[in-house]
Amino acid sequence: HRLADQGRLAEAASLCEAALKQPLAEPGLYSLLGILREREGQLDAAAALLSRALYLDADHYEALVHLSLLKARRGDAQAAERLRQRAARVHERRRSRP
Repeated sequence: HRLADQGRLAEAASLCEAALKQPLAEPGLYSLLGILREREGQLDAAAALLSRALYLDADHYEALVHLSLLKARRGDAQAAERLRQRAARVHERRRSRP
């Protein structure tokens, strides 16, 4: 995340790809790489990576939000709205935790 925040997107993507080769990769890695791929205009790859993050963690908020935005951008308003609603439920559950 730090590299991506600094605008060093290629380096961030390279580190994500290397980390994803390890067993038990974290959903956050798929999500971050998906966001980076979307930024590069690789929308199919981005959608696949964000979906993989959600497969591993159905409540991964960042992946839900970004996949919702990607679906909306691609004209799939119904899927975008379902994902947005899921993200809102996840956010609400996290806010209500002690």
